[in-house]
Amino acid sequence: VVRLRGRELMVYDATGSSVVQRGTIHLPRLEDGEILLSGSKVVAVGTDAVSPRDDQTGERRGARVITVSIAKPSEPKIESTVTYSSRVISARQHGTAVRLVLAAGLPTLDFVTPGAKVTERQALVTNRRAVRESTIKDWLPSYDAGAQSKQLLKCTNVAVPPDAAGLDTVSVVGFSATAPG
Repeated sequence: VVRLRGRELMVYDATGSSVVQRGTIHLPRLEDGEILLSGSKVVAVGTDAVSPRDDQTGERRGARVITVSIAKPSEPKIESTVTYSSRVISARQHGTAVRLVLAAGLPTLDFVTPGAKVTERQALVTNRRAVRESTIKDWLPSYDAGAQSKQLLKCTNVAVPPDAAGLDTVSVVGFSATAPG
């Protein structure tokens, strides 16, 4: 039996007459996590506790995925950690296949709002300049498996829906629980 309580992953043995805790491991920087189990691998999926907050919602913008081996229940071991610049909308598992649906939200650009000191025209000019000066890195999500941050998708893999569906970049990421990263 495996349980996630806050940032602590606990492994229990339920084969005897009572349930006995066999091991525990701290999962750093993981918030609001959920776990998926495939054999002796646990995939913990949650919010990256150090990712920036969304300007609109105040929620964290990033996700963290930690894969733990429980082959030795008394010594759980972190095998990989991957962070994403997008938040997790959904996590699903089928056999050893894990799929994450991620939403990147709008990029953090220096937009201004019309008000007492900024006219509507000035805001429009400034905001258009911010979009023009932005790069593809500002708009597409990224991931980091420990070496360095990389773009999650290529521009050729981006599709635009025919109808207005809101401003967001939604990605589906698939990997094997037994060989993440």
